[in-house]
Amino acid sequence: MNKKALRGSMFLLIAAIFWGSAFVAQDEGLKFLGPYSVNCFRFLLGAVLLIPVFLVSDVIKLKQGHTKEELAQRKRNSIVGGIICGVTLAVASCLQQVGLVYTTAGKSGFITAMYIVLVPVFSMFFGKKATLNVYLAVAISVVGLFFISVTEDLTVNLGDLLTMICAVAFALNIMVVDKFVDKADGIFMSFIQILTAGVLCIIPMLISRESVTIERFIGGLPYVGYIAVFSCCIAYTCQILGQKDTPPALASVLMSLESVFAMVFGAIILKEVFTLRQTIGAILMFGAIMLAQFNPFKRRKSEEVEKPK
Repeated sequence: MNKKALRGSMFLLIAAIFWGSAFVAQDEGLKFLGPYSVNCFRFLLGAVLLIPVFLVSDVIKLKQGHTKEELAQRKRNSIVGGIICGVTLAVASCLQQVGLVYTTAGKSGFITAMYIVLVPVFSMFFGKKATLNVYLAVAISVVGLFFISVTEDLTVNLGDLLTMICAVAFALNIMVVDKFVDKADGIFMSFIQILTAGVLCIIPMLISRESVTIERFIGGLPYVGYIAVFSCCIAYTCQILGQKDTPPALASVLMSLESVFAMVFGAIILKEVFTLRQTIGAILMFGAIMLAQFNPFKRRKSEEVEKPK
């Protein structure tokens, strides 16, 4: 594995860790604010926190020899890509929240995670084919996620259908990031994406008439702040930077580790108990990551070529 691929994988792993830990903060934040309010405030606060980051990044790039014209062009590309990513992110987040009204959290987690299957399927339409080990890793990941999330028989209802559309939106988000990231400024594109999602989340928050008082906002601020800094600012920026050097199919497998880390942090902080089923699922997920990172089929093929006749 080359250094760029390893760096990209590490960025995506960091994103998965912070997304997983954010479930704990979100669970506590919902004691003070409604789901749409949490989404809206975390995205908007995350966008504000990213402003000084991309400003400092611009200064550093200018000192490294990048021209103002080059930075301006990347900014324009970032705006287009960031807005499209933000729309998909907002749609996915809202559909997931509404779907949870009609379905269970376990089923929602599994169905949402189906984006790891959809990404390589969508990638084929853009001429990007994953290697055999990645497809096997995706299949193993699906089984692992099933053991982690699903605790009852699957049935199809309105909530399930909404969550399926949510998974499509998350898959499209990954594809859009992959399309624009090479010609965009990663940090600025992350800012545009999060800002767009935050603004769009205002709409369902107002329609649902969620109660947002000063007392509720102050009470939920520590948890929303954690989500904004780590889940939005750092994680989504790591996603964009990581996807720059990682194929979309492999990126989706790495990011799906979010469910494993959510389970780990839930056990440590919320004292949730691991079941045998969940433990097996976590082992399968980590096995899938190892398979996706190191291609045994490629190694064997190389050995066959080098073998003397």
